[in-house]
Amino acid sequence: MENKLLNLINSSQNGDKNSILQIIIKFTPLIKKYSRKLKYDGSDTDLIIRLIETINKFPLFKKTYIENESYIVSYIHNSIKHEYIHLSIKHEKLCNMETTLNLEISKDTTINYTSSIEDKVILTKLLDKLSKTQKKIIIGIFFKDYSVIQLGQKLGISRQSVNKTKNIALKKLRNELDGDTLWKMKY
Repeated sequence: MENKLLNLINSSQNGDKNSILQIIIKFTPLIKKYSRKLKYDGSDTDLIIRLIETINKFPLFKKTYIENESYIVSYIHNSIKHEYIHLSIKHEKLCNMETTLNLEISKDTTINYTSSIEDKVILTKLLDKLSKTQKKIIIGIFFKDYSVIQLGQKLGISRQSVNKTKNIALKKLRNELDGDTLWKMKY
């Protein structure tokens, strides 16, 4: 019985680009599966690169094991799965590092977005009435032009939580504005 996958791997190791393409097409569903789980742009490319590396390093000299196509499929599947795990850990560390950096940047809550000193004072007083998370969300959405999704990713919370916190903060700010004499004196 002819092992078509083994022949494709052998051809690809000898430089046949069409064979590599056929193997990639064969394993595309597996790559898409793990790419969706990774949830970042370019994850499919990273997994395809791993597939090509696996094909190029495949041990053709172990004839006793590779005569069965299921062994080859299992070998490639495990290689892609391990790369998924590696990329997942790497991406999570990167996201945590970005979140930490962004939180450090957001600790500086000095307001430089208004034109007059009076507006800055009022805005700073109003923002001081909010909790830390509410303050980060209001500044992020209204002053730093983050989308709700971006802010949720940066803070490590869902977009629904961002929206809920934003709405609570806005309601709190409206209530403060209704009772604030500084605001009434100016407007």
